[in-house]
Amino acid sequence: MLCPNCSESMKSSSYDSQNVLHCSSCGASFFEENGINRITFDSALKLSQEKYRSFVSPKEKVCPKDFIPLTPISNSEAIPSHVILFFCNGCDGVFVYPDDLLKFKKAQGAKIDYYKSWSMPFASLKSVLIVFLIVVLSTGTFLTINTIQNRALYRSEAEDLFKSLSITRSGRYILLGFRTSLPLKSQITLLNTRTGKRIIRTISSEPKTIHQIVLTDIDKSEDMRYRISLSDESGRMVETVYKSLSQ
Repeated sequence: MLCPNCSESMKSSSYDSQNVLHCSSCGASFFEENGINRITFDSALKLSQEKYRSFVSPKEKVCPKDFIPLTPISNSEAIPSHVILFFCNGCDGVFVYPDDLLKFKKAQGAKIDYYKSWSMPFASLKSVLIVFLIVVLSTGTFLTINTIQNRALYRSEAEDLFKSLSITRSGRYILLGFRTSLPLKSQITLLNTRTGKRIIRTISSEPKTIHQIVLTDIDKSEDMRYRISLSDESGRMVETVYKSLSQ
């Protein structure tokens, strides 16, 4: 596969269990869907240093996997104004120059630290069960979804929800909650893999940043899977893949 920037051959490597196509000539990298969000800053530093020269081509960038034009994305809630990433609408991959990769990971780390330090307090509720849910959720770490304007990174960060989403089981009750930085609507789809039956339940019918639901009568013996859907006021929506409730 050829580098979208300098047309030299790219080699496949693994960083933090993520497959990365890297060009050792100009230092640019191509990440599969969600990969750029999952690598550490140290891995990004190694990638940015592995190059023979600094070179930025003005030509149109083409995806090294499916050969369609890459779309430049910048200046959004998820990407600093001084950083440019290139998104593939075919495979959802992201191409990035070495300097921009470092800047992006630094900004991403700073934003994560910010939300950890300035977590919003939960509203007080009268229901004993819901109050218990809030207490449980307040001890966990929640996902911050930084933007809904950018489909590429928004989809990736939705998948990262499963790294921090809180699920607590109490008998036949399952307490589930997560957080978004922008007010969004949310719903959950439950799938019984044995019967194929699907149940859709609303988590937040109005745009909110704190999302929580109590699932009742969930049989432990059933292999139940769930998918979360998030949407904004304009109707744009993203869905996660199905995950098991028995985690």
